Amino acid sequence: MARVEAYPGTENNPYLRFVYTSFQEHATAVSHGSTARLAKAHGDDVLTRTCGTIAADEKRHETAYGRIVEQLLRLDPDGGMLAIADMMHKRITMPAHLMHDGRDMNLFDHFAARLNVYTARDYADIVEFLVKRWKLETLESGLSGEGRRARDFVCGLAQRIRRAAERAEDRAKKDEQRKKKSTTCKTKLQCNSPEKALGPSAWSQLLATCCSENIKL
Repeated sequence: MARVEAYPGTENNPYLRFVYTSFQEHATAVSHGSTARLAKAHGDDVLTRTCGTIAADEKRHETAYGRIVEQLLRLDPDGGMLAIADMMHKRITMPAHLMHDGRDMNLFDHFAARLNVYTARDYADIVEFLVKRWKLETLESGLSGEGRRARDFVCGLAQRIRRAAERAEDRAKKDEQRKKKSTTCKTKLQCNSPEKALGPSAWSQLLATCCSENIKL
């Protein structure tokens, strides 16, 4: 039976929790929307409609939580900004990312992430979206020195994640090229067992890497 931790990293703090849910609801809308597109491509109309409905629901939830954070930033700009930066430093993780069945501790990586359902680039897009929605780049009034540093960190985060993803892609391409050369050599020597020379695709590795340990915030 799969186990999931709710609201990871929020420490029962309402500021952190509303930042988390603003991000997480957007992320689940993205992942369910991506799943709906995959289902449609494979001819599963029921799953397509189901995931599309859930994605729309998640967007409505995100709107509600996002408005709460907007009010936090209005009433307590420094506390709100520090909470946003705190969650970004921790790297917001969707509950499904922590799901396991007692055997595979990386179910999300091994399924959703590798199917391009939710990737590091999606993460960067959501950060950028929230920065614009909450108008963080122009937030000045009420910020301490620490608050300004937190704002600058969050506002530059999306671009840093994209650069990290690009580096991961470059590494994956180089790894794939090396594997192809290695596979060619091994196949010649092990023509009776060519499957031993084969491994997971570079693209699958890239998605898993970008969504996990390689994106350290």
